[in-house]
Amino acid sequence: MKPKERLAIPRQQPKELSVADRITNFNEVTFGFDAETAVKEANRCLQRRRR
Repeated sequence: MKPKERLAIPRQQPKELSVADRITNFNEVTFGFDAETAVKEANRCLQRRRR
């Protein structure tokens, strides 16, 4: 993948428990990324310049 293609990848958001389900329990709210989404996010971050 070329650098410009990687920079064009939008930031990925992790899946979350719905608000209705949050009200009734104490389960973890954020589930994290599945494998495909994690790879997309990692590719996007690889091209970020160091500051």
